Amino acid sequence: MISYDLKSSNQCIQACRKASKMLGMTKRTISYKKPEIMVRLYKTLVRPHLEYCVSALWSPHYIKDKELLERVQRRFTRTIKEVRGKDYLDRLKELNAGEPKNHRPVSNLTFMSKVIERIVAEQLVKYLQVNDLMPK
Repeated sequence: MISYDLKSSNQCIQACRKASKMLGMTKRTISYKKPEIMVRLYKTLVRPHLEYCVSALWSPHYIKDKELLERVQRRFTRTIKEVRGKDYLDRLKELNAGEPKNHRPVSNLTFMSKVIERIVAEQLVKYLQVNDLMPK
């Protein structure tokens, strides 16, 4: 969802809602909340909603949008008893969850390498105007 003025704030709100629902469902249904299990569930069920098509179609540029998306991960790290009293960055480090702002550049680079290697659709390559970078 991109607005008429090409802002992706609505997409961030929708992604946050979906991720929050998945996080809530996980918290309610999993009774054995061992950190390794919860991190794996978070990375499998919640984080994909926050990162869906970030590289290809939209990417949060405004701080408010980035903070909105990161709020879900902050909430997740507070649910794990073993790291609850620690600083947010310490919780991420101990859980090996990684900061969302570090995931976006990696996924952007991965996406662009796919474009250059012609792994993505040809129509998309034309819109990104990278034809002159690719060998013929």
